[in-house]
Amino acid sequence: MEVKGILKGCVNSQSGISQRTGNPWRTDEWLVVIPGQYERKINFEVRGQERCEQWKQFFDGMPDKNAPVLIKFDIDAREYEGRYFNSVQAW
Repeated sequence: MEVKGILKGCVNSQSGISQRTGNPWRTDEWLVVIPGQYERKINFEVRGQERCEQWKQFFDGMPDKNAPVLIKFDIDAREYEGRYFNSVQAW
C-alpha cells in the first residue's frame, strides 16, 4: 500500500537489546498527514537500526518539510488474547 502526504517527523523511538539473541534493536514511529477536506493521519513504524537512521537522515535533509512524499508500507494485524492489533510498517 502507498500514501502521499506530509511527513511530520519521528514521534517516538524505542531501542534495546534482544533477550533472545543479544543483538541491539530499534523501532521509530513516524507520523504522516494526508491533506484534504478531512485531514487524515497515519502513525507508522520503521524497524531496524540502519533503516531508522536512513529515515532520520532523509527527514533532516528535506529542504521543504511541507512537501508531500510517497510512503510505501504494509498493514498487518496480530492477535493477542483474542484481540487484534494493527501494525503499519514502512519499507
